[in-house]
Amino acid sequence: DWLAAGLHQRLDAYIDASTGRIGHSFRVAGDEGGLIRATPDHAVEILSRSHSRGLARALLRAAAVLGPEAAAGLLDLWARGEPLQFKICLVLAGLYVAQPLELAEGLRIYPLPTSSEGLPLSMPATPRPHWQRVSDMLGHTVLEIDAHTSPVFFQPPGDESQYPPLNTLTVLQGATVDTFLTALSLVCNRRVAVAHSWNDYGNAAAFANGNPTGLAGPGPARLLMLGRGSIYHTSTNITELTEFRPRSPNLDSNGFSRAWALVDELQRRLDSGPRFRIAVRRWEQSAGNASRDDRTNASRDDRAIDLRIALESLYLDSDAGELGFRLATTCARHLGTSLEERREISSALKRFYRRASRVIHGTEFDQTGNTDVELLRRASRLCCDGILKIVETKHQPEWSDLLLG
Repeated sequence: DWLAAGLHQRLDAYIDASTGRIGHSFRVAGDEGGLIRATPDHAVEILSRSHSRGLARALLRAAAVLGPEAAAGLLDLWARGEPLQFKICLVLAGLYVAQPLELAEGLRIYPLPTSSEGLPLSMPATPRPHWQRVSDMLGHTVLEIDAHTSPVFFQPPGDESQYPPLNTLTVLQGATVDTFLTALSLVCNRRVAVAHSWNDYGNAAAFANGNPTGLAGPGPARLLMLGRGSIYHTSTNITELTEFRPRSPNLDSNGFSRAWALVDELQRRLDSGPRFRIAVRRWEQSAGNASRDDRTNASRDDRAIDLRIALESLYLDSDAGELGFRLATTCARHLGTSLEERREISSALKRFYRRASRVIHGTEFDQTGNTDVELLRRASRLCCDGILKIVETKHQPEWSDLLLG
């Protein structure tokens, strides 16, 4: 009782006088339920409430895990307005690393172990639905992003639907997590997408009951529940994790740094340039089809159509005649550094454009040879290189001027 009384006095500003409840944006053992809200950046916002006695019991639990001074210190920091620090953990499809990579800005990439014995303790527990099986994640890559949310304490509303908004931010600042995934996709020339996600609440988890929340995927939207509140948390429709085979690494420390350097300019261009945004999204869609299945004609047909749209959005600023010729010539001038290289790029894109046009008019890709597959790969690489050059140089030429130069 004396501990509850002390907490009541310290947190008086956050207590609803009519009910005696304290609102908080982290789980507390024995709390009275609340809401989980998913943010566009794959973070999970938790809003719940408890009486001072319940929070006192949670503090004792945390003190047993962290030590009395550390547990009390956390509560004091949060009571003074400091944010709750946590990590967004994303299991990725399409990205493979040989060893952990880290940036000073607060981003880490590491491979999960191939045995469940070494999985992170913060990962939500296994059993229940099939989409929570940790066996599907073994050996895959995790992107870990530092984030924080505030306020940690607040006066709980009488109606659960009136919980206050939280200010949840990542170290990416003005850019979104999805934009950073696009940057990784461009660096790897392969679509990188979220298959599973959870939040690691670090020391704050010691106040809860030991049941982590926040796992989503793979597949369509999944329902997450906390008390009487519920939300849908969507995830990318990725099937790769159910058929894991070790892949060769496609990202190293230099690539990680390169992706980070792309983020601000990439976000700016995605926000301000509709044609550029279409080019990037269609390229990603094409690369995603390649990741799922590069063996079927339907997948190749879809890739060709998406790539044609991406290249036209990137390199054509009007629909005036000879589109294929102008596209091939513009891209060759943009990317080629010698006459011979420009001839090769122009030839490849002319052949690709003709082939994609035939697909649009109902002619499927060749079922026996590899010519069409190689043509697709070359066109995808050129589209990716064009996007990267525009972002890294922070300059997109006037294509008509480029052709006259």
